[in-house]
Amino acid sequence: MRRSHIGLGMVNIVSVLCLMISCYYLAVQSEASSPGALSVVNKEEEEGDNGVTVTSEDDEEDFGDQKKAFDVFYPTKEWQTIKKGQAIPAGLHVRMNFETGEREAKLMEGDDGMKYWSADGKQGIINTDKKHFSHDELKKALKEFKVNQVDSEDQKRAEDVKKKFKKYEDLKKDMADIEMNIQTDGEIVTDLVKKLSNKDIDSSERATVLEDLEYYLHQIDNAVLFCDMGGMPLILQTLNSSEASVRSMSAFVLGSALQSNPKVQINAIEAGVVQHLIRVLSTDANGDVRKKALYAISSLIRHFPYAQKKFLEFGGFSALKSVFVDNLPMAVKIRVVTLLNDLLQEQIHVINQRSTNSEKHSQYQEIMKPIQNAITDNGICDMIPTLLSKDDHDANEKVLLAMRSLWTPCWSVFQTYEGDLKKLSLFYLTLAKDDKESTDFYTDMITVINDVIAEVRSLRDEL
Repeated sequence: MRRSHIGLGMVNIVSVLCLMISCYYLAVQSEASSPGALSVVNKEEEEGDNGVTVTSEDDEEDFGDQKKAFDVFYPTKEWQTIKKGQAIPAGLHVRMNFETGEREAKLMEGDDGMKYWSADGKQGIINTDKKHFSHDELKKALKEFKVNQVDSEDQKRAEDVKKKFKKYEDLKKDMADIEMNIQTDGEIVTDLVKKLSNKDIDSSERATVLEDLEYYLHQIDNAVLFCDMGGMPLILQTLNSSEASVRSMSAFVLGSALQSNPKVQINAIEAGVVQHLIRVLSTDANGDVRKKALYAISSLIRHFPYAQKKFLEFGGFSALKSVFVDNLPMAVKIRVVTLLNDLLQEQIHVINQRSTNSEKHSQYQEIMKPIQNAITDNGICDMIPTLLSKDDHDANEKVLLAMRSLWTPCWSVFQTYEGDLKKLSLFYLTLAKDDKESTDFYTDMITVINDVIAEVRSLRDEL
């Protein structure tokens, strides 16, 4: 009887062991298929869609010790013990089990199984109903998750941006102040003329006013307004200043105002500007002043035959000769040569286009011969070829073009330079062979030289 009891006990023990093994096996299987956790990594680790990654229990093995410090509570509809230090999502039903002394938590009634949690700087979403999120559930969860976030860095960035920019009301006030201070060109020219007429301002301030005027008088209407306000007499007064800087700026203002502006040119003739500019070009001790005076003369007499006539009558070509005699810089001498070439080319063009404007044709025809005679009489023909050199190709080009235009009045002088012209032609021929990139330029120079030689020879043969 005792043996049967012992045998029955052994059976019971074996049965219990089998049951325990089965339970363990089921627990392991259940653990392997437990719901995954949706985690949001730190911002510096974000990848993909808003930094969201889906991890399974198998994946968590890769985290090592980090998993222990980041143990997430997975709530269900049944009470579960909350481990010490374990983070739980907000919104759970939590109680204290007085029998065990431990806290327990479960989902609230009607909960959809989607919970948000945060711990130790980490944030995430848990799906407690299923093993995975559907596409729509994931979009909804992420939307709510992003809305509920408080990004302190974004707030700080917004505050920094506010500090950099003015408020809308402040901007409106600033714009209103700007509009109140805007002046038209005419108002500015008027103010400058008033300042220029003030005898109490010093030379430095007067030069500054003239510099501002020069900028605005390039515009035709501003220059006309300047004349209407009596600006010409004021400029002539400053042209007599004891300060070279003031005289130089005065001539510069005149040149800018006169350029391609018939109304201002006529006003200047009437005000006696031609005589004053000729005096400055001939006698001023400062080279820059004479250079600016030449600029003003060029602006006045180009395309204005009446002004050319006045320039001739008041000894203008004698003043041009002084530029060579007084040994002014090469650049100033080249400007004189260029002016002479332009005047003769201008006359030839208008005379050849007689049917276009008969009155203008008559004016140019009247002054053409006297101007050529003035060039010859003042010895300018002798000065021009001396400017040729092998060091300045740009200057050579301007001199040769002038010689081609002046061959009629100056042929007797130019013929004495025939040998020098031939040497210069050979010089450019050599350059054309050696410098392939500039061949066209050198070829053009040779053509001009040969034209001058041919024209001089032709006229000499005729005579």
